[in-house]
Amino acid sequence: MSDVLEKIKDAILEMEEDDAQDFVKEAIEEGLSPQKILNEGIIAALDEIGEKFTSGEFFLLELSEGARISDLCIEILKPLLASEGQDVEKKGKVLLATVKGDLHDIGKNLVALQMNIGGYEVVDLGIDQESLNIVAKAQEINADVIALSSLMITTLENQAEVIKILKDKGIRDQFKVVVGGGPTTEEWAKEIGADGWAPDAVSSVSMLDKVLAV
Repeated sequence: MSDVLEKIKDAILEMEEDDAQDFVKEAIEEGLSPQKILNEGIIAALDEIGEKFTSGEFFLLELSEGARISDLCIEILKPLLASEGQDVEKKGKVLLATVKGDLHDIGKNLVALQMNIGGYEVVDLGIDQESLNIVAKAQEINADVIALSSLMITTLENQAEVIKILKDKGIRDQFKVVVGGGPTTEEWAKEIGADGWAPDAVSSVSMLDKVLAV
């Protein structure tokens, strides 16, 4: 890993807001691609923060602060990332939401960014979304995919609830449903009848490509 990418990662892990942003700018000046800076600097830091949160070394405060600093760094990259993906033909429309009871958007925001770069139109419904509202919005915008994020074990059942509502309404076959988030697994996705699962933001695009066969 480039020294400056390591510096970005370390600054985010140490919650050094100004340093993190300065190192992102330095990486751009060095000619590193925005996608490389995102993946190997910012996302690498977020992955480690997530691991530390899961192990109990970090708490909600560190998780939230790391996400906030990462968002500031991503804002610097967004114009460059957008220019990389602006000529990509849209492969499909994705409704993205964090389920009811979950106030975390750290993973969801990264997934939205990666999906946009990867050629998908993403409608981000936000955090703490009622299952019925998610289904209604998917119908309203004629989404191809409903993507459900959950970072808490206690809210996983709300991913399953969305699929149940789709079945109860007789519209399950109108949408592909994919899930993700820290406590989710491929086994969980299969158990609830989801069409796809991705372990992280970077792999979400290839997962969608497979689900939609594009």
